[in-house]
Amino acid sequence: MAEVGEKRKCLGVDCENDAGSLQCPTCLKLGIKDSYFCSQDCFKRSWSQHKALHKSQSNLLSSLFVPKVVSKPDPDTGLFNPFPTFPFSGPLRPVYPLSQKREIPASIRRPDYWQDGIPHSERTYGGRNKIDILDKKGQDAMRKVCRFTREVLDAAAAAVKPGVTTDYIDEVVHKACIERDCYPSPLNYCHFPKSVCTSPNEVICHGIPDQRVLEEGDILNIDVSLYHGGYHGDLNETYYVGEKAKADPDSVRVVETARECLDEAIKAVKPGVLFREYGNIIEKHAKSRDCSVIKTYCGHGVNTLFHCSPNIPHYAKNKAVGAAKEGMCFTIEPMIALGTHRDMTWPDDWTSTTRDGKRTAQFEHTLLVTADGVEILTARLPNSPGGPVPMPELTNGEKKVEVTADYINPIDLCNRLNTYIIPEAAVHGFLTFLFLINGYWIALILNLPLLVFNAKKILDNAHLLDATEIFRKLNVHKRESFVKLGFHLVMFFFYLSFEMSRTDSALRLKIDMGKLHKHKCVEKEVDWTHKVKYFQVRFNGSHNLPRMVVVGYLYGVYFTNRHDEVLEAKATDTCHVIHGTMSTVMFVNIMYLFAQAVINFRLSTTTTTSLVQSNINHKPAERMADFGDYPPNMAPQNALIVREIAGPDHAVVPYTAEDLSRAAQGPANPFKNEQSLKRKGVLTGHAEETYMSEYTFRSQHRAVQGRGQHLSGAAEKEEAARIRAKRQKKGDATVVEGDRAYVGPWAKYKQDEYEVVEEGDMVSGEEYEEVEVEEDEGVVESGTVMTAVPQALEHRKQAEELGEETTTFHGESPYDYQGRTYMHVPQDLDVDLRKEPGSVKNYVPKKLIYTWKSHTKPISQVRFFPHSGHLLLSGSADTTVKIWDVYHQRELLRTYSGHSKAISDITFNTSGTQFLSSSYDRMIKLWDTETGTCVNRFTTGKTPHVIRFNPSPEHSNEFLAGMSDKKIVQFDIRTREIVQEYDHHLAAINTITFVDENRRFMTTSDDKSLRAWDYNIPVPIKYIAEPYMYPMTRASAHPSGKYVAYQSSDNNIFVYGATDKFRQNRKKVFKGHNNAGYAIDVACSPDGQFVASGDTGGYVCFWDWKTCKMWHKMKASDGAVTCVEWHPQETSKVVTAGLDGNLKYWD
Repeated sequence: MAEVGEKRKCLGVDCENDAGSLQCPTCLKLGIKDSYFCSQDCFKRSWSQHKALHKSQSNLLSSLFVPKVVSKPDPDTGLFNPFPTFPFSGPLRPVYPLSQKREIPASIRRPDYWQDGIPHSERTYGGRNKIDILDKKGQDAMRKVCRFTREVLDAAAAAVKPGVTTDYIDEVVHKACIERDCYPSPLNYCHFPKSVCTSPNEVICHGIPDQRVLEEGDILNIDVSLYHGGYHGDLNETYYVGEKAKADPDSVRVVETARECLDEAIKAVKPGVLFREYGNIIEKHAKSRDCSVIKTYCGHGVNTLFHCSPNIPHYAKNKAVGAAKEGMCFTIEPMIALGTHRDMTWPDDWTSTTRDGKRTAQFEHTLLVTADGVEILTARLPNSPGGPVPMPELTNGEKKVEVTADYINPIDLCNRLNTYIIPEAAVHGFLTFLFLINGYWIALILNLPLLVFNAKKILDNAHLLDATEIFRKLNVHKRESFVKLGFHLVMFFFYLSFEMSRTDSALRLKIDMGKLHKHKCVEKEVDWTHKVKYFQVRFNGSHNLPRMVVVGYLYGVYFTNRHDEVLEAKATDTCHVIHGTMSTVMFVNIMYLFAQAVINFRLSTTTTTSLVQSNINHKPAERMADFGDYPPNMAPQNALIVREIAGPDHAVVPYTAEDLSRAAQGPANPFKNEQSLKRKGVLTGHAEETYMSEYTFRSQHRAVQGRGQHLSGAAEKEEAARIRAKRQKKGDATVVEGDRAYVGPWAKYKQDEYEVVEEGDMVSGEEYEEVEVEEDEGVVESGTVMTAVPQALEHRKQAEELGEETTTFHGESPYDYQGRTYMHVPQDLDVDLRKEPGSVKNYVPKKLIYTWKSHTKPISQVRFFPHSGHLLLSGSADTTVKIWDVYHQRELLRTYSGHSKAISDITFNTSGTQFLSSSYDRMIKLWDTETGTCVNRFTTGKTPHVIRFNPSPEHSNEFLAGMSDKKIVQFDIRTREIVQEYDHHLAAINTITFVDENRRFMTTSDDKSLRAWDYNIPVPIKYIAEPYMYPMTRASAHPSGKYVAYQSSDNNIFVYGATDKFRQNRKKVFKGHNNAGYAIDVACSPDGQFVASGDTGGYVCFWDWKTCKMWHKMKASDGAVTCVEWHPQETSKVVTAGLDGNLKYWD
């Protein structure tokens, strides 16, 4: 037990930190002690390896049956087999312990996985289908590293001889790499422990060098890969160990076939050849030599990445995509086996062997596609060891030597052979026992020979020591035994079905037969045919399957007891007579069962009456019970018909049209006149239904309201003509100005004109009308100088007092001990902030870990520092922009002040050295992130709603701004000029998202539409507007680059394609949150696995991208959460903000 205060080491993969108090919860449940980790991130990173410990402890069989260890460490040498209970397919066994991991000098350039074992660059590349085309510099670098690779392989091949361990070959390769200033690519690649792969005999590939000694007659594949100058080279060959291997026909056949397959495939490499064609060539040649092609592994692209696109399958009819092009670099490495192509992996998770234990060989070259063909970069040198070996010829009378007889354990193979025979024999024996106790003599006699035959095979196989014969029989029984076993299982299930229905069927049969005897319905001797017919009547209303089972049961019993009699069955007046012998009873039983199913189907279409009637006709002596003997409401208990069926009555109803139209009889009502006697449609009289369009009703309703009466058709036309007469003429379209100028549909109506007369000028005898003219106080003549309102003057005064843009540093010190500012990406953390975003798996956060409080009003936008995420930028309605430290002290670093109204959006440039802020004061300002200086100002006089820098390097000095006047303007930050305008939307712009490698962008607007544009071209290439669409207020591009998620105002998140078609993916809709009335952020996780969104109720919602199901929903604020942003480097870090003005950091 550890002493108090003793430091524990973290169990994380390649972690040297001291462990804290964090323990694995699964280990605690299983009782595994000392399972401590230093941090949650370390635990998540090591989960894939750590969970293997749980499986070993939670296996039920391993806890009940302790495996017997057959290999113990040698006390003299200390060597041992680490997997003693593993069922190896061949004689090869690992010999441990492995030597220590070999060191690499610090002066040698290393790949990105040298320390943590994770090829980050390949994982980032994995989502792309683009195949790299090497330029002149890259091709020269590949030639250099491949030349070094050939030299190192030749050095390793020279050391191959009997008595040498594969670990010694690993040492030779490691030293040769160091001498050439190269890094051995396999070392720590996905945690591979050695510098080279050595694969002897049945090992297909990825063999780990250990302490096993090479023996005379072995074959050995050596796979050498180097990393030099930022590029990888890959090469392997298979070598003979000693002269005995060269004399073995099978070893030579598989090695030389693999060599020839590679040569034939290389001959076909040239620009334009499909990648799938190489597999057709390789498998065709391999089959001609009676060999198979391993399908699990394939060739691959190689350049700055160890493994990348394209994939080159080696088997025929594969689905590889693409064709070779000039400048591509990839490998072809066919793996050829003497036996099956199926493989299995040892518990070390690397060594792959054939399932049948037969030998395999592999050859590989790195190829560069040229304009006229291919260049083999790893071609053999004149002095390279190895080379082709001619196939040995067999002398007359000499038999072919089976290599498998040297190492196959016959007893083990006999046991494997019996595993197919014993279950079959057990089923035969069990069925024989059931047939014996039930008296099924025919089935018993049929099963006894099979039982005896299988017992004889088991006894014969127990003394069979010829491995070749065992393999032959094993393959035969694998095919035949399952067929026979399945047949007898079907028989057994039919037996169970018969037995389940036997008791109830026999009982009812006995009772009904007794009743038939009592009422003299049948004679004393009843043959089996009528039993079956009677049972058909009883089962007429049931489903065909149980009827078929019961009928089959009766016929089976009949065949067992009365097989020497003739079965007579009548179906549709056709009589079939079948005479069965003992050898054909089973066939007759099955065929008649099928025939009975057909009969039952036909019988199901008839009525019970017809069936019974056919029975009565068949037996004239039978009579039915008298219905008069029973009360009318009681059916006779022995009758097969329970009631009589009355015939249909088709009599015509005796009513004529005169009868139906005759008036009602009786005196008339003296108090009602003829009108009141009419049928009423409503309470107050009769009303007819009629149809009136909405337009007609509205127009008539307005006419009644305006004039107090509804005009007739002629009067209405006169009124319309009078109104049209007051309208001005449309003018002449050829005249621009003047009296006859064209005004078109904008022609005005003439107003009534009055002559103004002073009171003293009035003439007696004339009528005058006093008209009051209302003056519009809100109309101001053009050019009038007005005084600003007091509130505007006060605001302007405050802005003047504030002066120009200001910045305030709030941190402890602007520089660290090395003179670096907060722009420097920290490297003293548990997480690597310089890796490619999205290279680690993301998880949903669960708890709050920190809160930043400084803003006094709601926060409108948050942005992490590009790529690293060590800084956090926030814009608020308090007119300020603030930047925060995400790590270390997590303090407020700087405040940027210069806007007079709320911030609407903020965005970093690609490097993070500058950022833009837009505000409702109609200004866009460019800031220096480090110094806080306002570099430039931009405005169009309208309010900018969204701003985005162009991420493309060639357009990094340009940004787009979506304005409130439906325009998208493109600014150049160097000249402050508008270089392009995109004016097709009909309302304010909401989102701008760059797609298709930043060559295009997609925009949404309050006009409920989505448009896609080519950058610098002001005409949309795609326009999407549907009647059911709502405005989409926020957008987030998926890391794959294929989709964009949009926050719709109808409480949904929709996904649109970001490729050429730009269509909606209707299978992906995320629901369950509420965003009405707010512009709620939507964000995709860096690995593309999750989608996050805020909520007006203060929640943060997470969905699974693939299933669209809500994964988690947590309470983040009392007010609406409007901002959500994933950390680009962390596995489960998310920042949220909203109306409460606080920034919250979740994990």
